[in-house]
Amino acid sequence: GLEIGDLRYHPTALTSNQIEELWFNGGSLGDMATGSLPEMHAISDIEALQGSVTASLSAMDDKQTERKVSTDINFVLDRAEASPPVHSSPAPTGTIQANRTATSDADIAREYHSLYFGPGRLTETTTDHRFIEGAPSFAQSGATVSMWYKHHACTDPFDSCGVFLLVAYEQDSLDTCWSLWLEKTKFWFDNPKATDGNPTNQYPAFGIPERFNLNTDTAWRHIAMVFNEQTDEVELYMDGTFVVKEIWGSPVSSTASCTSANPRISFGRQAPGYTYGAEVEVYDLRMYVHGLQGPLGPEEIRTIAGAPTPDIDAGSKCLENTAREFEEQEWQDAYGHDCSWYATTAREFPAACNFPEASAKCPISCASRQECWRDAASANAYYSWSGIRRIEPGLQSTSGSLCLDDMHNKDDLVRECQEWIADGVPEAVLSSEWYQSFKAEGGTEDRRGRRLDLRDCEALALAVEEDCMLNSTAIRAFTREAEDNNGDFTIAFWMRPLGEAAINEHTGTFIPHLQFLSSLSPPTHNLGLGLWANPNGEARFFSACDERKFDNIELKSASNDGWTFFAVTRKHKRGDNDGEGATLTNIGKQWEGSPWQSKQCLFNTEAFFTALEVNYPVLMSPIMMVASHLPVSSLQRTYQELVDEMQFKSGAASALGGETDGIAVQKRTFAAPMILVAPPMMFQTRAEPAESCPSTFGNTIIKIQHKQMLQTQCAFPFSCDNNVTSSPDMLLACAGDAVKDTPQFGLPASDFRDQGSATRGYADFLASVTDPVFLFRDGRLYETKEFIDTLTQVAQVLLVFWNPEASITTVLTVRADFASTSSAKVDVSVDHYELLEGSALDTYVIVQILVLVNVAIMLIDIGNNLKNAVLRVVAERRAKAEEAASLKSEREARMHPQSPMSQTAQMITAKLGPTAILGVLRDVCKSVGELLRDLVDFTIALLVIVYVAERLPAKMASADTTEDTVGGLGQIDWASTELKREDKVAIFFETMSDLLDTIREESNINAFCNLVLVFSLLRLIKCTSMHPRLALLQGTLVKAWDDLWHAAILIVLLMLCFGGIGTWRFGGYREDFSDLQRTCQTLFMMTFGEFPEAWNENMDLQLYTVLYFMLVFLLVQNFLLAVIVEAYMGVRKDNEDLETEQEFMLDIASSFTAHWKAYRKGWPTPHKLGSEVALWEARYSVGFNDMWNTGWFRTREAVVEFMKYYHSFEFLDPIPFDEYGPEIKDEKEKMAHDLELRLGKAMGLKIQTLKEFADEKLQFAAERRRLKQTHTLAQATALAAAKLSPAPTSQSARSLAGQISPAMQPIAAVSAAPRADMARELGRANGSGKGEAGAGSAGVGETAAGQAANFGVSSSGNEIVLSDMVSASGQAQGKRAGVTDGAKLPAATQAAAGSNGQHGPEVQKFWEGADDTPSVSSNRPSRGSQSLAAELAFSNDSMAQGEAQAPDEAVSSLPANPLWFIQQGQGLA
Repeated sequence: GLEIGDLRYHPTALTSNQIEELWFNGGSLGDMATGSLPEMHAISDIEALQGSVTASLSAMDDKQTERKVSTDINFVLDRAEASPPVHSSPAPTGTIQANRTATSDADIAREYHSLYFGPGRLTETTTDHRFIEGAPSFAQSGATVSMWYKHHACTDPFDSCGVFLLVAYEQDSLDTCWSLWLEKTKFWFDNPKATDGNPTNQYPAFGIPERFNLNTDTAWRHIAMVFNEQTDEVELYMDGTFVVKEIWGSPVSSTASCTSANPRISFGRQAPGYTYGAEVEVYDLRMYVHGLQGPLGPEEIRTIAGAPTPDIDAGSKCLENTAREFEEQEWQDAYGHDCSWYATTAREFPAACNFPEASAKCPISCASRQECWRDAASANAYYSWSGIRRIEPGLQSTSGSLCLDDMHNKDDLVRECQEWIADGVPEAVLSSEWYQSFKAEGGTEDRRGRRLDLRDCEALALAVEEDCMLNSTAIRAFTREAEDNNGDFTIAFWMRPLGEAAINEHTGTFIPHLQFLSSLSPPTHNLGLGLWANPNGEARFFSACDERKFDNIELKSASNDGWTFFAVTRKHKRGDNDGEGATLTNIGKQWEGSPWQSKQCLFNTEAFFTALEVNYPVLMSPIMMVASHLPVSSLQRTYQELVDEMQFKSGAASALGGETDGIAVQKRTFAAPMILVAPPMMFQTRAEPAESCPSTFGNTIIKIQHKQMLQTQCAFPFSCDNNVTSSPDMLLACAGDAVKDTPQFGLPASDFRDQGSATRGYADFLASVTDPVFLFRDGRLYETKEFIDTLTQVAQVLLVFWNPEASITTVLTVRADFASTSSAKVDVSVDHYELLEGSALDTYVIVQILVLVNVAIMLIDIGNNLKNAVLRVVAERRAKAEEAASLKSEREARMHPQSPMSQTAQMITAKLGPTAILGVLRDVCKSVGELLRDLVDFTIALLVIVYVAERLPAKMASADTTEDTVGGLGQIDWASTELKREDKVAIFFETMSDLLDTIREESNINAFCNLVLVFSLLRLIKCTSMHPRLALLQGTLVKAWDDLWHAAILIVLLMLCFGGIGTWRFGGYREDFSDLQRTCQTLFMMTFGEFPEAWNENMDLQLYTVLYFMLVFLLVQNFLLAVIVEAYMGVRKDNEDLETEQEFMLDIASSFTAHWKAYRKGWPTPHKLGSEVALWEARYSVGFNDMWNTGWFRTREAVVEFMKYYHSFEFLDPIPFDEYGPEIKDEKEKMAHDLELRLGKAMGLKIQTLKEFADEKLQFAAERRRLKQTHTLAQATALAAAKLSPAPTSQSARSLAGQISPAMQPIAAVSAAPRADMARELGRANGSGKGEAGAGSAGVGETAAGQAANFGVSSSGNEIVLSDMVSASGQAQGKRAGVTDGAKLPAATQAAAGSNGQHGPEVQKFWEGADDTPSVSSNRPSRGSQSLAAELAFSNDSMAQGEAQAPDEAVSSLPANPLWFIQQGQGLA
């Protein structure tokens, strides 16, 4: 059977490049590049009703037309009288005796044996067959069988209507010698003795064209069969003309003739063993035995066929196509029907031609006369162009249009014209026939109508139409053949006028006006059509050598609005045969004979014409050119075959460059905002066939499959290519290395840029792979289903969309990975590229600038933090170094006195040496938390700068980038007929790669931005620690960090174990377990209760799911929840215990209020005051004089306002004191204190009050000065002994003092102070942390916590501060304290000054001289010192007066036992 592929209709003439696109890509690239098509536009109800009414009216018109046609046909059929066919009498049945006596044929000087004369009809017989006996033998020779034959009509289209006309048998046997089978459309013969490799009983057939077939009962045909003993061939002739010859298959002289003495020839419809066949008639069946004269030749056969037939009327024979009787006539019946109407009607109603007059006048249309066989391939037909051309003078030139051949162009034409004019127009041109058209006399010799003045070079250029270019190759080939054929030629074409502009202004009718120009400068022509003397126009033949100016033949009238067929034919004189010429207008003929004796000489012997001048707007078919004189009947037959088809050809809508309404296209809207801007493409990477598979059985099974293919698909009668049969890997193979340059599917290997790198593979249009069934490439057919096979590694489909409203380019990528051994992996990704311009771009730039400003502020803050950290560490180290150097210098001065200059040099070396600098850096690095925070901030700032630097220029250039890429795809000239297919494809893939690079780069930048945002999110979470109420998340994570870390390790282990088991067990058939990554994703969703689909249908999967549910979902997940809840409760407890905590918004309001008051009242900056307060250690309260003595307040009133404002905070109230120290509020602590007092009283020991302890310390200081001046060894020894003694309490120290000499009591008392100081340090380290966290600075105590809040900080043990007071408030905390240049005095000196400065200098001198006293840093005096006793409680009365209460009035005593402070846990740092 025959299978038709993709059948398409293209409403335009396709060029060779466009046709190449069809067979190579499976469709037009212009159609593929159309992209998204609009949705169908829904019509309204009124439009639908209007269309329905129009359709109904059109249907009524069609019905009326059909009814009229039907009426006419019935009218004709009713009056047509069918003449019964004339048949011969039936031939006799049984045995027919041949004439054994040879008869002479004088016409060819041969002898023949008459086998059956007739005429007789071979009818069906029921009892006996027809046999001819007595036929001569032609053994050792050859023979020719000649007969007249008439095949009765066979109307069954499925019946071949064949008959075994002649079958030769051996005597008394059914062994055949030879046979002749005839069908209505074929000849057959049989040689049962065939050798030379020819199969027995071969039946070589020759098809008969329909116009010459034997299916007719109106004409006798002559048939001759020649057994050529010289060539061992069988030759068949029909109507005296050679038809075909075939190899007999064995020597004719020895095998063709029967060898028996009395052979028989079966004759007729029935033969032995054959009971069916068509009914035929035979006349004058004869056999010529060749003998010594040899086979009959073509001339002898033609003579036999042309000999008179007494028993057959000449009118019953076939006619040559040159016979006048065979031509159609311009005739109409009484009803106005011409031959064309009968030709159309007879196809459906053959009886219409039973009209005797129609049968006689229309022999071709009614097939009433049979055309004799002729060699139809004797003449070649050439055509000027392909398709119908619209030639429309008036668009540029009103006088006519010029169609040039493809060897000339407009520029050359104008140049030649200008050169010709410049040389001067010769006299011969002015007297030529061509020039007569421009004469004004209007005589009959002058052509009337439009003509181009070929002397006007500018008009000549305007007249050239590029849409009707002539095929010079066809014209030159036609010219050469015509010259070789004595100058005979035939030119024919169809023409249709285009409206009123095509009507001749002189006659009011359409007359073809065209000139076949041999040259233009000077103008010459061999043939022209137009209006001269004859009213319907004429064809004029011009010759370059004839004395006559021209020969002309009149035309018939043409249609004013439809297609008209024009033909011009000329035959020159040959010997005694006169020349002739004729024109045909449709079937109307005009013939001339007498003046056509001389040969027409061409003006250009290489090309009959190089240009065509058309003077009126017309549609014109291709010009058919035949280098011979075609009979009129042949031209009429051509007209009848095409007339119906031509009526439906509307031609081109417009000429090239013209305007037309075109085909109306209804506006349709887009349903979706996205449109496809480029044809989807497919790209695949492939692997070469591997030499062997990984497994041995894999190689074995490939060989087995290959063997089966050889035994089935490639077995006889089929065959396979040698490379397929010899190489098993051509059928099936395992994948090897990647393909480098081997073509695949008709495509060369190419590099395609994807994801920033070039990948070697094969790119094609998706429509080329999916739409057609097969493609034709590299000379072979490829089935599109073969594009992806077992060697495909990765295939991906890319689609590019554009959103006009959002200005976003989207690339949708569907990627299938076939390289996996388990299953194919299909992923879908969507990438976007947004175009920014105008106001959107301006807004984007402004936002990016603001981002950079914010980054600049972050960098300034980071730098400031680092500077403060360095300054703080430098100050602390400098203070410690100065103290250590002072003590050391005093000791060395006593032991080895040095000059002041030497001491100064040592101090400078200690401060500025490399060791000192390294120490500073080491101390700075110890602040890990601060450095980590600043490092994170710096990293975020750096990432943001990089992102903006990359993104901002890209967005500013996004409009140009989109125009270059997306616009580049739209600007590819897909519909170009000149641009080659491979050039279009190369431009597309290059532009596509650029677009993908742009989008991938955009995607990478977005991924980088996502990284920046993640870092910023983590930093934001860290920033929530600025306030205890916001620090819930961070605090919870910090407290639960250890448990979470170990829980994470457990979860990862469980997930990996379950992931490995799930991938191994279920990955082969479940997509959600196909690899470890997807399995872990599935397990993650199971953690939240989303189980796999159909998990309970498989026992293994069910057990797996339940086990995971129990271990992870029920146990581990609840472990995590318990850890998080426990940590959260701890954070909540800390917040409840924190006294300084306020509501977040209230803290913000307090901070801004403090800044505003500081600006108005002249308060010092938080940084300055914080640096000062950080040096005040062991303070329970701060008074007016403390603030005023800092020197940072402008006026005393500013101090008062400062104290008033911060006194409004409840948690900053001064701690109440009794005579022993701070009042105790905790009941347990009160019980412990009362117990201590009672025990002391019972033991006879008195607990000192704060005042008594201070007096004792002052007395001890005075004694110490005296001892320092004497420098006695005993005192030093006693002091050393005291230094090495155990650490007693205050009471035990005084008891010890009472047991030693009076001189040593001060020393023993002093030695107790450092022990109390150490106890205080221990108390700070082991306390609840509340006081220390609230204070935030060493030595400030609980009251210092209030001071921290005074500077905009809600003290909570965390280091994040608000607003621009981050640095200053941090200075108020111990771990971020810095020392300014104005705070260089030891803290003991400032503390001893107290409120009124009593005892200050003594205490300072005491500490300065304590070179051998074991104590802490000079910045950390003992709680038992007078500085603590001299602290003033702040009261409203004294605050109002700007004064402080005296120490004796404010504080009675301080607890002597430091253990009591340890119990308080108030943070005594």
